Amino acid sequence: MDRPSRLIESTSRMSWSALSAILYLVLLLNIKSFPFAWHFRTWLVVVNVWAKRIIYKIPPSKDIWQVVSTPGRAWFDDLDMNNHQNNSSYNKNLDYARTDFIAHMFGHHARGVRFANAGVMIWFFKEIKPFSAYTMKTCVHTWGPKWVYLEHRFEAGQTLHAFCLAKFVVKERNGKTIPFDEYLQRCGFSISNEDMKKKESQYPAAEGLIQCEERFLSTL
Repeated sequence: MDRPSRLIESTSRMSWSALSAILYLVLLLNIKSFPFAWHFRTWLVVVNVWAKRIIYKIPPSKDIWQVVSTPGRAWFDDLDMNNHQNNSSYNKNLDYARTDFIAHMFGHHARGVRFANAGVMIWFFKEIKPFSAYTMKTCVHTWGPKWVYLEHRFEAGQTLHAFCLAKFVVKERNGKTIPFDEYLQRCGFSISNEDMKKKESQYPAAEGLIQCEERFLSTL
């Protein structure tokens, strides 16, 4: 093989190697958006909680106000054109945080019921920069006869990046709503007078959101 041919072949191999490297890099950076990635990660959260509970013999929580922390990071496929975590990624990652919270708090009584999310409100305070780590802190904010309100905080150190309020309901498999007070009794939670005072003191804000929601929906 003459020199020009060898040069062309060598250049071609280098081009394919570079192209392959770029392709693998793009796939790696977007791995969280692969088909079934959401399902895999959601189940991984549940398995992780149950494995730790079995290995370390951790008893189910009896504190209804317990805060559950879920780690997160702003990867490449979470970013928008402004070079920070995009709005939709907050909701996607909240799915993992809520799953983590429910597995921690109610996983021992989750059989035969389902937790239906009815909406999320998000207030943004400070952007999450590319590849930055953060923690999603989830806890019960308050509850009423039907709806339960969870609060989520996206935090990194002392910085609050976003505050979220999620509304969900507990239902039987047949679709019948389970009053949250009844479900707490099933799960073995003992709600004290202090718990009730805290719940009632925080409920008016949630009630205001319900009224606001009803007014908006009535215009549709």
